[in-house]
Amino acid sequence: MSLTETVFLVTTALGVGAYLWFRWSDNVALKKRLWTPFILAFGGCLALYFTLHHTTPSSIAGLSLGELLGSGIMLVAIIISQTTRFCRQCATMEVRKRNWFKDGDACRFCGHDLRE
Repeated sequence: MSLTETVFLVTTALGVGAYLWFRWSDNVALKKRLWTPFILAFGGCLALYFTLHHTTPSSIAGLSLGELLGSGIMLVAIIISQTTRFCRQCATMEVRKRNWFKDGDACRFCGHDLRE
């Protein structure tokens, strides 16, 4: 098995396992503590996969497609890790949206205050 296939399998297993755990776990304190390291590790594995898999140079500054996709994935992972909150009352995950007309400080499922 090549390194690219191994990275792909690890990323897939990490993604499916984390989806199931973050979806059905009620432990909000553990979710808060593990969310940022998980999303950065998952983004890093996905970025590594694209960097290893796509190695042909593109027309943008001589970078390969994998390097461009990898850096974009890491940027999105950092933004997601900074805009996610967890409700203490119903244990759901809430991604804050940047809406000018509505304050996103309440859980959309139970109405509990998310400011902490």
